Amino acid sequence: MIEAVTFDLWHTMIYEPYENYTQRSKMIRMRDTWRALKEMGHKISYDEVKVAYHHHDFMLEDVWSADKDVSERTQIRMLLDCLNIKKDRKGFYAPLMKCYGEALLKNMPALSDGIGGVLRTLKKRGYSIGMISNTGHTPGRGMKKVLKNLGVLNYFDTLTFSSEMRIRKPQTNIFTRTLGAMDAKPKNAAHIGDDAVNDVFAARKVGMKGILYDKYGRGRMGRKVDGIISSFKELPGVLQDIGGL
Repeated sequence: MIEAVTFDLWHTMIYEPYENYTQRSKMIRMRDTWRALKEMGHKISYDEVKVAYHHHDFMLEDVWSADKDVSERTQIRMLLDCLNIKKDRKGFYAPLMKCYGEALLKNMPALSDGIGGVLRTLKKRGYSIGMISNTGHTPGRGMKKVLKNLGVLNYFDTLTFSSEMRIRKPQTNIFTRTLGAMDAKPKNAAHIGDDAVNDVFAARKVGMKGILYDKYGRGRMGRKVDGIISSFKELPGVLQDIGGL
């Protein structure tokens, strides 16, 4: 019986609400980091921060391409290394972590249609609910604040972020460790996400059911998935079809 359900975050539960959303978030993060460094006495230009951020992104992509991740502080340290700035005081990281890790609070993503309602339904039916997210520049700490502002944080029993686990989907350990925190067995759990490889196939590899969130109805994966939904209104029924509550 399926008793535990985990969700992917980006492009499943939340999405970019307008075309240049990612660039806007990047600009806010760079601008606020530059201002924080200036207030700390570092004489650098905004253009220098932009160039450093560009190199910093390439460094992160190298890490992420190996299905690994680094902490929020390490991300900031990597950026500062690109700027040749060294830690020089107690509390050095605190203002930088705020502007770097909380940029999305100034440029909020949007909830996918129906996600709030389906979380309420699943909780009422007695499911244990978790989330497994590959983070980008916004770490787990910042994403929890985003989810709280969106009104869905309290539905989750367990939240797993790659920046805290140091590994990324499709690494199977990120699924098994999440299920361990939920006290759930893989055979009694299902994972829902928009990425066939990172979400569905990886979840099935550890023995979970894998459900593809295919908003635009483009995917036809056959036996490689245990269910496909294009709307979250369909999820409770699909879970029941595969042995849910």
